[in-house]
Amino acid sequence: MKRRPANAFVLEKRVRAAQNMLFDIYFDRVTAPNGERVERYLVVAPKTRNKAGITGVAVLPIVNGRYGLLRLYRHPVADDVWEIPRGFMDRGEDARGAAVRELEEETQLRCRRSQVKSLGMIYPEAGILAARVQLFAADVANDAVPKVGAEFGHREFRLVTGREFERMIDAGAIRDPTTLVAYFQYVRQFVRGRADLRRRLSKNSTRQPKRKRIQ
Repeated sequence: MKRRPANAFVLEKRVRAAQNMLFDIYFDRVTAPNGERVERYLVVAPKTRNKAGITGVAVLPIVNGRYGLLRLYRHPVADDVWEIPRGFMDRGEDARGAAVRELEEETQLRCRRSQVKSLGMIYPEAGILAARVQLFAADVANDAVPKVGAEFGHREFRLVTGREFERMIDAGAIRDPTTLVAYFQYVRQFVRGRADLRRRLSKNSTRQPKRKRIQ
């Protein structure tokens, strides 16, 4: 019999309380290492996940150096929310393929798998969601014409500059954590890196070679 680590939390019982096409909702009985117990810990679990445990994807579209944002109505908060395109995994689908598909479904923007860059994985709400979301950025063709998809609640698709994106963050217009993390990761990994490289190259090109002294 396999011994359980001394600091392990133990799932003693799981009861499915509800479900729909996309989610299972459970009440779990969980016991902590110190003996503390929660009788009805609520867990919302997406029904589909890939072999790596990824349940969904979110993709930051980049068109001619501008970033794509969707404005859509979110019923749980009864408000319009600015987000990047996202969606669930289809059965048997890999995360990169899901990103390409979701981007086209929600914005009509098309890209190749080679144009999709990974931005890492996040737990969107670890306190209640048994979900792992893979983040991507997608460089879309220059002649692409985005359109709002026909999905429920979708109102508008907008392309903004980096400065406009950050003004929206400062004004509290962008509140979705997945969108904020994806933008931060893209800027940190790709935008700042390129800017640092340009500065180093510019500094090297303006540096004058040392002249040898004539004795």
